[in-house]
Amino acid sequence: MEFARQITLPEIGSKGHNKIRKAEFTIMGVGSLGTWAALILGSMGAGDVKLIDRDIVDESNLYHQPLYKKNDVGEPKATASKKSLQEMFPQTKWETFDIDLNSNNIEKVKANVILDCTDNLETRYLLNEWCIKNKQPWVHAATIGVSGTVCSFLPGKACFKCLYPNAIAEETCETRGIFNPVASITASIQATEAIKISLGKEIDEGFIRINAIPLSVERITFRKNPFCLVCSQKKFEMLEKKPQKLITFCGGSVYQGYIEQKSMKIAYERRGPLTIFRDGRVLIKAGNEKQAKSILARYFPL
Repeated sequence: MEFARQITLPEIGSKGHNKIRKAEFTIMGVGSLGTWAALILGSMGAGDVKLIDRDIVDESNLYHQPLYKKNDVGEPKATASKKSLQEMFPQTKWETFDIDLNSNNIEKVKANVILDCTDNLETRYLLNEWCIKNKQPWVHAATIGVSGTVCSFLPGKACFKCLYPNAIAEETCETRGIFNPVASITASIQATEAIKISLGKEIDEGFIRINAIPLSVERITFRKNPFCLVCSQKKFEMLEKKPQKLITFCGGSVYQGYIEQKSMKIAYERRGPLTIFRDGRVLIKAGNEKQAKSILARYFPL
């Protein structure tokens, strides 16, 4: 019998399993954390899982993002991950969005529970505002080096802005690296909290930090900030912010821009160092911003 060991658990049972089967999850970012989280949700019989990622598979991803194979290099991550997941877990409905989340399309994340597996603060602040405005629960996770963090956010409680009022990203996965075991541990805790929310069970509202070398687990409590601009004063600056025309991804080797290209018949196509998506979004492999602009202008003169 499928999922017999899971149904046997008194903490889940047949009623809990049916809740998981009917639940909708969104995984934002299908990289180191998102691939592990997707595997766990699929293995537990999640009903509907959205996979959202703006990036394409790079050869360097193959050694720490378990869903990708060599022939996936150059393909959008959301699309490539769906192929592997559908084969392993056909009972789950896997939806994909090869998009850059911004104020124009953030509503795509809507689900019973959102898992934040992104790699940048701007998207997390945007998600935080949208979830507060729409009373949406979400579970944040991040990992870099040999450390990982997890924190759940529920409607009416302390928000991401309370925890990180003025955060600045000082390191990236490319400059610091990622210890693959800690990514899987962090994603496991994140997926556990997401499943607990879907079951209506009590979750840990603290900030959890995992360190792999040396091994330690720390739990930090924090409170809602009565002066928080977002959850207390309901000022949604990120939701009102227009998408940037040219931005860089983690590490700086891939840039993103937009062109007037809205009628493509296929989801994406490649032209030299460019990957062009149906909505006009373009990924450019370049050494710096100046080179990225030059390549974009070469293929799409302004």
